[in-house]
Amino acid sequence: MLSIRSYFQRTNNRGVPTEAVAPRLLTAGRDQCPYCRGYFAPQGMPAHIRMHVSNHDRPRVQQREGDGEEGVGGGRVKLRVQNSDGTFTTLTATESARLLRHERGQREQEGVINIDSSEEEDNNETMEEDESGAAEEGEKSDGDEESEEDDDDGSDDNEEDDEEDYEEEEEEEDGGEDNEEDVNDEGGRRRGMNWTPKEKAAVLKEFEEKYDEKTFGKNEFCRYIRNKYNRNFQRGNQLNAWLADKERIMADASKDKSDRRHQITREKTGKYPEMEILLDQRIRGMRGMGYVVETWMVDFEARAILHELYPSKFPPPSEDGRDDEEHPFKASNTWRRNFFKRYKFSVKMIGKKVNKVACSEDQMRNIAEYHISMRALQLSKIHHPVFGFTDPYHVISRDEVPIELTNRNGTTVHATGDECVYDAVGKDSDTKRFCTLNLFGAMAYRADGLNIPRPHLVFKGAFKPGSEWHDEDERNQWDPRVVVSFQENGWVDAKTDKLGLKEVLGPINELLKKERMQGVVIQDNLTSHKAEEVMQFWDSCPSLSEFIRPRFVPPNMTEIVQVIDRHIGIIYKRAVYRAIRAEYMRRLREARANAAEGAAVTIPPLTPREKRIIITKAIGDCHEKLTSPDCNTYWRAFIATATWMPVNHMFEDPTLRSNEMPEEFSKISLQHLDEYDYLERCPVEKVAAAVKKANEDKETARLARETRLKKIADGVAKEIEMTQVYVDRANGLMPLLLVKVKELVSETLEKIHQHFGHERFIIGGSWASSIVAAALKEVCANNNDFDPCSLKANDIDVYYGDFIEASGEGKLSVDLNCISYTTIDSVSSEVNTIKCSNLSPETMLVNNDINVTACCFNVDFSNDELVSIHASPCFWEFLFQDKTKRLIRVSKPYDTSEYQRTTLVRLAYKSFQLGYPHSFGGLDPIAVGGTLAASQKSKLDEMKDWDKNPFHAYQCKKVFSYYILERKHQKENCAQCLAVAGNRQCTSKMCKSCCEKHGAAVCRVHGKK
Repeated sequence: MLSIRSYFQRTNNRGVPTEAVAPRLLTAGRDQCPYCRGYFAPQGMPAHIRMHVSNHDRPRVQQREGDGEEGVGGGRVKLRVQNSDGTFTTLTATESARLLRHERGQREQEGVINIDSSEEEDNNETMEEDESGAAEEGEKSDGDEESEEDDDDGSDDNEEDDEEDYEEEEEEEDGGEDNEEDVNDEGGRRRGMNWTPKEKAAVLKEFEEKYDEKTFGKNEFCRYIRNKYNRNFQRGNQLNAWLADKERIMADASKDKSDRRHQITREKTGKYPEMEILLDQRIRGMRGMGYVVETWMVDFEARAILHELYPSKFPPPSEDGRDDEEHPFKASNTWRRNFFKRYKFSVKMIGKKVNKVACSEDQMRNIAEYHISMRALQLSKIHHPVFGFTDPYHVISRDEVPIELTNRNGTTVHATGDECVYDAVGKDSDTKRFCTLNLFGAMAYRADGLNIPRPHLVFKGAFKPGSEWHDEDERNQWDPRVVVSFQENGWVDAKTDKLGLKEVLGPINELLKKERMQGVVIQDNLTSHKAEEVMQFWDSCPSLSEFIRPRFVPPNMTEIVQVIDRHIGIIYKRAVYRAIRAEYMRRLREARANAAEGAAVTIPPLTPREKRIIITKAIGDCHEKLTSPDCNTYWRAFIATATWMPVNHMFEDPTLRSNEMPEEFSKISLQHLDEYDYLERCPVEKVAAAVKKANEDKETARLARETRLKKIADGVAKEIEMTQVYVDRANGLMPLLLVKVKELVSETLEKIHQHFGHERFIIGGSWASSIVAAALKEVCANNNDFDPCSLKANDIDVYYGDFIEASGEGKLSVDLNCISYTTIDSVSSEVNTIKCSNLSPETMLVNNDINVTACCFNVDFSNDELVSIHASPCFWEFLFQDKTKRLIRVSKPYDTSEYQRTTLVRLAYKSFQLGYPHSFGGLDPIAVGGTLAASQKSKLDEMKDWDKNPFHAYQCKKVFSYYILERKHQKENCAQCLAVAGNRQCTSKMCKSCCEKHGAAVCRVHGKK
């Protein structure tokens, strides 16, 4: 039988409680009312007791005035006796039961037992029911700390058994007339009976039929139900609660009677539910801000909340935890475990930050805009009957996956109880990045495997492709399915990025050409991905000609919408972990087999060379499994992140459009962001509007491009017309000029050739210009209409790399990571070597930005001519002009869209060195944008005291490893005329003339007093 915990209330002479004691929680999750003996949830008990007090009801068990503090038992009725010295002693449940059973007639012994005769019988019956349980429980005092700690949660450990007993008791009570005497109170009304769900449903149905706010209100209905069912029924505690919980009650009533759950749906609550509700809010608030919440912090907050709610009963918790053992609320492990279960908390290992934390509406909007832009791209051209722009074979996700040798959050099977758990084989460095996997993954894979992009591994070492690695034997053991390269930190920087794009996407580009399709690459916002040289590589590299420019996922959202982050990258990492551990196991077996009996077994460590070989094979095997036509891992990730979706239901052409929504849209599920509703945020109407806007933007861009090209063509024609006379004069002197240039540069070119070994290279910049100017001075020494000039050279710029034909198309691409300065004996200037692609004299001149350096030498040691001179018309114009008209300017004034601050700094510095005037051609140093390197900063410092310095109003500000240019003082126009600069110290912020006419009456700056 269920043990029922009785309640004592301090009462006045009429039996009305004057101070209510928080009721103890029933074992099955309900409390028993001391008035009507009904069972109610702890949250509703205070309101229920107030109802009894307002009706002047008398509790079934009470303690009269003068008995001292209220005597709340520890689970069964415990009587208090008054000693001879006036103090009170609380008897145990067993002693109380024995006293009531054997000494019913005796009212007083050494103390006074205050029990009304009308209630004595009920108490004795309760004691007889609980006697067996009390005897088993043993004698425990109210002050027993262990008992209090275990009871913090307010529920028994054997909860399942208690629930069974509870149901058995209900079945007995439902037995009918045999138990009617036990459940009738003084008025003959049945008490202590729980309403079954079916009974509740019948009452609610009657309420719908009979309730009328004016004629038959809730109070009248409650009286009607009490009389009809002869059971207690209250408006506040029962009727309103049932109406609020009507849906669940009706669902419970519809269940089969054999279902154990058909009687009562029990909600487990703690002893202090109001505290737990506030504690839940505080924990979730802290985690919402990303703060770590430890278990001791939970205990502290619980005690603090209890002090706020009940300051007289619970003292404030100590900050250092010294008083935790003496605190009335023990915050035991049992309570904490059950609290976590009730409010769905758990202790988890801290991992990397995900954008689910504090995901704002703006970020959700960015994701929706990204999805809409991808649908607009798919609908921009129809090359595939389902996916639009391109098929799933040629849409590729790309991401960098750091590869470690062991799991940084790794675990091991270990003997229980042993505190010394360590890894004797792995090193601490094994949990750090050993290399980087530059991973490309297509949405689907062909059976012939032609569209499978090879994984690219970047190991630590001096930058070079794997084919140039010095260890040929190691190269032969690398897995041929993997592209290998080296970088100083094992990262994917700009030069490594370009190498990977060429090696991985080059073969797929040839497939796209054959099938007349276009490829799409989606990647994150890594700095190297968006570097200027990499974006130029996308535009100019022949190996990427069939790919459009890459698409980028929203910033800081890779964990949510990046395909490879959708549980794919971790598969490759685990493959490496397993391969390394498997190799150690293999070595251990060999060592055991070769070791003498009784000898110690040692495992030889893995060398970096062996690790690289193992990793290439592990990645190759894993990639082969995931790119199998039968494996849909990548397909599921593309669909789940809504990266590339079927769009045939959005086609404008009715002959191609599908009338049904593809089922793939029901499978969209962004990890860490369950609340994101794709269909709500990206409806067809928004996609159609985005497609329309994209087409309009494309048309606007086309018209702007045509206008720009026409402007450039007109500018080029005008430039040729103005400079043709100088070009003709240079062509007439070219044979003599070549002879003189060879005399000046042959020795230097031979030394550069011997030092670097380059058969062909180009020398451009200031050194080539100064040599031509010196040769022209000697050739035209007797020409009176020529004003010679001397140009200064800072260094010798040597450009080498991949040459293209003179008539070939393309833009010069400079590898900024392959620039080095070298000093060569007997060479007066420092030699600066720059590696390039798409190299030719024509692309070299197109890349030049200043007229005074628009000249280069094409050096070819395989040709008898050795060197040829190439120069832009603006360079010949500068040399042959009268010295009073010479002006240092940009080489292409008709097309200044690509010039940045570096060009303007170099242009001003040349003017500072040579003494010729300069012109920016209307370019604003702030508007053109761009950053400055340390070498440009040093040039600005040299020009600091120059009276013609155009950067007096600007200053350099360092950001990371580069500099930005900003104004020292922000210009503010006059507040009145808006035409000229206003005086910032003026009272009215006006210029002088406007201030005198319209300004304030008093302005000290402009002399108005």
